[in-house]
Amino acid sequence: MRTTTLWATYCPTLLSATGPRWADRVDVEMKAMGPVLVIDEIESQVVEMDLPGARH
Repeated sequence: MRTTTLWATYCPTLLSATGPRWADRVDVEMKAMGPVLVIDEIESQVVEMDLPGARH
């Protein structure tokens, strides 16, 4: 079996706009990258998630 490592340190992610509020609870650093958008009546936002090397 072959395993591939991407070595990403940051990942842009589309989440519910409340995502950054619970980031501390799941021990992930997030930073807003744009405005809050309404998609299918749900407030969403693109955030930059910090992915420390030990987690992936």
